Amino acid sequence: MKSNQQAKLKAGKITTVASVVVNSVLSILKTATGFATGSTALIADGIHSLADLITDVFTYALIRIAGKEPDEDHPYGHGKFETFGTMFLAIFLAGVSIAIGLEAVDAIQNSEHQKTLTYIALIAAAVSILANEGLYHYCAYKGKQVNSSIIIANAWHHRTDSISSVAALVGIALNMYGFLMADAIAALFVTAFLLKI
Repeated sequence: MKSNQQAKLKAGKITTVASVVVNSVLSILKTATGFATGSTALIADGIHSLADLITDVFTYALIRIAGKEPDEDHPYGHGKFETFGTMFLAIFLAGVSIAIGLEAVDAIQNSEHQKTLTYIALIAAAVSILANEGLYHYCAYKGKQVNSSIIIANAWHHRTDSISSVAALVGIALNMYGFLMADAIAALFVTAFLLKI
C-alpha cells in the first residue's frame, strides 16, 4: 500500500513538472499571440492553458495529501482527498468554460470589431495542439501505470486543451479565408466542449 502511494506521488510530481513547463509556455504564447493578432479563440485557448497550469499545481498538492499515512483523524488513510480533488477539478473547468463562453458571445455581438487574422495565430494554435496531445498521452500513461484517478483526470484536462486548440485552429483558418466570425464561434465551441468534459 505504501509503495503504491509513493509511486503515485512520484508520478504526480513528474507529470506536474512536465505540465507546468508546457502550460507556462503555452499560456504565454497563446494569450500574447491572441492579443497581438486579435484572435478571441486563441485568447480563450490561452486562458484554458492558464487554468491547466493552476490545476496542475493543485493536482500535485492533492496527490501529496492522499499519499499520507493513516492517522487518528483519518484511520483509513487520506485517499478520499483524491476523489474530492477530481470533483473540484471538474467544477473549476466548468467555471473557466463559462467565462470563455461569455467572452465569445461578446465578440459575436460586436462583430464589427472582428478583423482578418494572420498565420502567426494559426501557428500558435498548431503548436498548442501538438504540445498538449503529447502531454495528454504522457500523463494518461503515468496515471494508468500507478492507478491514479486524479492524474488521469488531469490528463483529460490536457486533452480538452488540445481539442480546444483544434477548434481555435479551424476558427482562425476560416477567419483568414473571409469568414471573420469563425474565430469567435470557435471560442464558443471551446466553451461547449469544456462544459461537456
